Amino acid sequence: MKIKKNTWLLLLSALVLTGGVYLLQRLPQIETNRDKANHFLSFNNDDLEKMSIQTGDHQLVFIRQSENWQMDEPEKTPANPAALSFFTDLLFGDRNYRSFSLVKERLSEYGLDKPVATVGLMLKNKQSHQLKFGNTSADGKSIYGQIDNLPTVYVLPIEFKYAVDRNLPEWKQSAASRKGEHYQCG
Repeated sequence: MKIKKNTWLLLLSALVLTGGVYLLQRLPQIETNRDKANHFLSFNNDDLEKMSIQTGDHQLVFIRQSENWQMDEPEKTPANPAALSFFTDLLFGDRNYRSFSLVKERLSEYGLDKPVATVGLMLKNKQSHQLKFGNTSADGKSIYGQIDNLPTVYVLPIEFKYAVDRNLPEWKQSAASRKGEHYQCG
């Protein structure tokens, strides 16, 4: 019995199509597993209960209360949601940052022996983590970071520096926004 050329083409097309569908369904699972393995932090924003930010001689402490953040130190006042959202979006966004291994003796090259900022993160399960920000990269577009004194250095966007390097009033919620007033730009 002879099989026509068209039948072979149909069978081959069906096999290719089936294989392609399988790979397309499988690919997101593979990428998700890879992303989790390389993600910047091993926990998510919802796990965060308390945050401290130390820059120079200044320390700020924020405590999550339901969906809002409250500044606890140096003053007890509602926190600026935009400032904290900017920072937490950087921490917990869907980004993977470049990293490299480093021996402890070379920490000073990246400013991680005397960080410009140290962020303490306390989770609801009472685990704590520490994030250090070091020197700015030579091109000025990145800052070096380290988590929990592990031998991994992250090359983070310079926005991390801007997120923590704020004056005290910028961390506080303004009286106008507490009353629900909004200002329009323009």
